Amino acid sequence: LLLVPQKQTPAVIRIISQIKYLLTRYFLGLCMELAAMITLLTLGLTIFRVQNALLLGFVGGLMNIIPYLGPLIGGAIGIIFGVIGSLAVGAYTSILPLSLTIAGVFAGANLIDNMLLQPIIYSTSVKAHPIEIFLVIIIFGSLFGIAGMILAVPAYTVIRVILREFFSEMRL
Repeated sequence: LLLVPQKQTPAVIRIISQIKYLLTRYFLGLCMELAAMITLLTLGLTIFRVQNALLLGFVGGLMNIIPYLGPLIGGAIGIIFGVIGSLAVGAYTSILPLSLTIAGVFAGANLIDNMLLQPIIYSTSVKAHPIEIFLVIIIFGSLFGIAGMILAVPAYTVIRVILREFFSEMRL
């Protein structure tokens, strides 16, 4: 605030408080989504009696931080861990059914996440339309790669709050 002109201080204070509020909601929503994904994956893998279901669910849920690519990476890691675990106990004939089971559980959990959890959590936490969030993630991912995809929603939230505060009085 020391670097901001006195005339703009109230606007900057409003911007900072709004950004803090929206980003706190976003990160809480992200934590809820991760917990939901870890739970869905672990339950699904446990139902199908996959060994190390908690580890596979945790890794798969954690990879969900990366939009769109994270579920694929998590599924691949889950299949690799599952196959390694199966090879360790000598169950060579069950590698293909185990891989298909793990892939199916990951696909089902991510379908629930993409259709239900993400639109509700992201749109309510940052108060943006799901299509808006989708486009922002795609644009930031194209420009900055995986790091851009991870930081897309928080960066967009900050930019949107700043623009709304300073350009809200313009007729356009």
